[in-house]
Amino acid sequence: MGKKNKKFKKHAHKHSTQYSVPSTQSAEKTLDQSSSTGNIETDTKVTTSTKTASEISPDETKILNERYTYVRRDVRKLMFVLSVLVILFVATYFLNTKTTVLDNFGDWIYKIGHFSI
Repeated sequence: MGKKNKKFKKHAHKHSTQYSVPSTQSAEKTLDQSSSTGNIETDTKVTTSTKTASEISPDETKILNERYTYVRRDVRKLMFVLSVLVILFVATYFLNTKTTVLDNFGDWIYKIGHFSI
């Protein structure tokens, strides 16, 4: 057991140092260096993130649509589930106010389950 634990710690330590996130100071240095050298590619990357929706070209929109299609799909699923839940809660509320079906159902569950409160 001890040998496996040492292997796991060594493996985890290797991966944590290999994929470490650079600090903000080094990121600021690279931005300063790229702006001072006049590197056009890095400068455009910085400015594209500050563009508004009307300034984005159709090519960039197409790339973003392809890259984040799974996000759109997940948001649609989430909105569908939330809307179904809201409809069920509203229907249950009106069913409870108009009829005694839910009260009778609750009494039946209480009798069957032998619950003691």
